[in-house]
Amino acid sequence: MFNSPWDFASGAAIFEQIEVNPLTGTAPTTARYYREGDYAVYFQDDWKLRGNLTLNLGVRWDHYGPPSEARGLDPIFEFRSGFPWTPVASNDCNLVLGAATICPIRPIGYLGGAGHDADTSAFLPPAASNFPNGTTDYFDANGFGLPGDGRNSFRGPRFSSLDFSAAKNFGLPTLPFLCEGARLELRANFYNALNKLNLAPFTFGSTSTTVSYGKNSSDVPIPNRLFGTASTGLAGRVIELQARFSF
Repeated sequence: MFNSPWDFASGAAIFEQIEVNPLTGTAPTTARYYREGDYAVYFQDDWKLRGNLTLNLGVRWDHYGPPSEARGLDPIFEFRSGFPWTPVASNDCNLVLGAATICPIRPIGYLGGAGHDADTSAFLPPAASNFPNGTTDYFDANGFGLPGDGRNSFRGPRFSSLDFSAAKNFGLPTLPFLCEGARLELRANFYNALNKLNLAPFTFGSTSTTVSYGKNSSDVPIPNRLFGTASTGLAGRVIELQARFSF
């Protein structure tokens, strides 16, 4: 049975499986493992058409492949070219009564010249390599007006991770205290198996995205030296070990 003509053409049938020993009606001593290749690709981006209009569009394609025997291996690889983030001017918004409710605000201008490296190393403290000259050389945070840069106008850090599991079934001999069909399954789950350093996405108004904090005695914005750097990382390699005894 197929869900659509496309599934019929690609051999992606609806798949259901049950394993039974016809002599006992229970699970057999040997098990077969199946996997199916599922692929999903999507593209999404923001286009700033006007100062007050940002268009967000995307397209997605999914494919569910036919099942195949996996011998206990089930890899998953995830890659993101860079998490989008938005620069803000300051978290000090005591301009008028009630202004704190719309804080933080965005810079009134982007002066250009910043780097666009989405590699992990570009976002490590103590300073972001994409903004080597200090934040106020790239953004106009002195004054008030309409935002000069769009939301999600910068990208990074990049993300990649390989997860997989490996399993092995062992049939156990028929003994007086074990019924026929007894088996032992050993499984290991690996998350971020290559122990890749991945940084957490930047949040709006955090230390990572704030250009400046207030002004000095000369009424000049005070640059935030941690701008563009990650404040935390995601989990490293995690291994889970499981054992299942069936009888």
